[in-house]
Amino acid sequence: MKRTILALILIICAGFIVYGQSSPIDLVLLLDTSSGMSSSYDNVNNYLTGAFLSEFLRVGDTFHLITFSGTSRLDVARRISGVGDVETIIGRILLQYPIESGQNIGSALTFAEQYLSTLPARSKKIILVSIGSNNTSTLVSEARGRLESRDATIDFIQVTAGQPLTNVPVSGRPPAGSGTTATTTEQDQTGTVTDTTSQQTDDTTTGDQQDSTSSDSTGATTNNQNQYTQGQLTETSDSQLSLPLIIGLILLILLLLGLIIFAATRKKGSNFNRAAGASAGAGRASQGEKFVDHSKDLAKYASSQNRRTTPYDDRPTAIDKNKPVVINPSGPLILNLFVDEQNTGIGKRNIHSLKSGYKLSVGGGKADDYLIFLVPLPGNLGEIRRNGSQLTFIPRKPKYFPDIGSNEVRDCINKTIRVVSDKNYEVRFRFEMYEDPLAVLNRMLMSVKIPG
Repeated sequence: MKRTILALILIICAGFIVYGQSSPIDLVLLLDTSSGMSSSYDNVNNYLTGAFLSEFLRVGDTFHLITFSGTSRLDVARRISGVGDVETIIGRILLQYPIESGQNIGSALTFAEQYLSTLPARSKKIILVSIGSNNTSTLVSEARGRLESRDATIDFIQVTAGQPLTNVPVSGRPPAGSGTTATTTEQDQTGTVTDTTSQQTDDTTTGDQQDSTSSDSTGATTNNQNQYTQGQLTETSDSQLSLPLIIGLILLILLLLGLIIFAATRKKGSNFNRAAGASAGAGRASQGEKFVDHSKDLAKYASSQNRRTTPYDDRPTAIDKNKPVVINPSGPLILNLFVDEQNTGIGKRNIHSLKSGYKLSVGGGKADDYLIFLVPLPGNLGEIRRNGSQLTFIPRKPKYFPDIGSNEVRDCINKTIRVVSDKNYEVRFRFEMYEDPLAVLNRMLMSVKIPG
């Protein structure tokens, strides 16, 4: 997932640099975060963080994210000027988990229209992404009629559970930066509109810096007081680089940057081992000793230290002292699989939403919903099922569970379960309730009371 997002960012930024923007707009994403969108979370996010941004967003635009369920709120508003802005937008979109109750599309459209009235006077585009309701098409048509006089348009992408997105809109904007000039218009906090025009020129200077002007071409330059004067910089055709060459150099730099990042993330874990092995080999060579591979002996010793003579050893199973978890029978539930001593820096690989009447598998196979990769284990060791507020863990391969065998574990949240691999290595895991770190931070900040 991280590599896909990185590739999308590089592609989008390459388009921004190569092309440019002739008329910036305000792009408003009106995103449904009600629980009905949960089954389409991956499809929607793959579109929004990929094709959607590439199609509608350009450098100079301002992106606005409004989320709604029972109520509506502005999540982020950011002007696009570089890679960091794109990364921030993608991060905010991925954090919108569809777990909230209620859905009021009419109120969301009203909120969006009122918000548009506070923005600068320029073109605006609203994209509504929602599962919709019986009267959604009527509400969108009425809003489209009201927005026509305000230089604003609206499109509705209806999400259907279990199906890919179809009939997605297109921006209709001409390819930006088709010439050698690009103009961006922005409005500062005081309401002053500033037009910045950049031209690709090369300067000819000899000794002291000299500027020459003519009546048939105009260039804009900015001094320390943001004042503009008219002038033309003298061009020399001998030193001017062609546009295709500039584009090629930019793409080559972006490609090399992507390869460097990929290589660094792929091999950072093995750098220390390689350096240690090289140092040890050099030490042995300097002493004239013959290299002897002791890796098998060490592995055999380590295995004997952790091997048990029976599936049950004298190590007591940890006693779970957590309080019972209260679960809403009809509400959404997001679970995280925590494996003792297993690296947790794997993103959201072991975080999944579980609906009532559904089940998720646990094991060492790549097809398992919850993955245990600390030691080699077969796939589909067991599964967790939900029936309303009741969650039960069911072993599917009892021989790997020395404590519970084939018995079910009811109310399995926060209960430690022990697994023994084919080579008698022990792994302990448990299911935990997952809460968005941003929600935790907001709750902590809201709990702070300032005197006065």
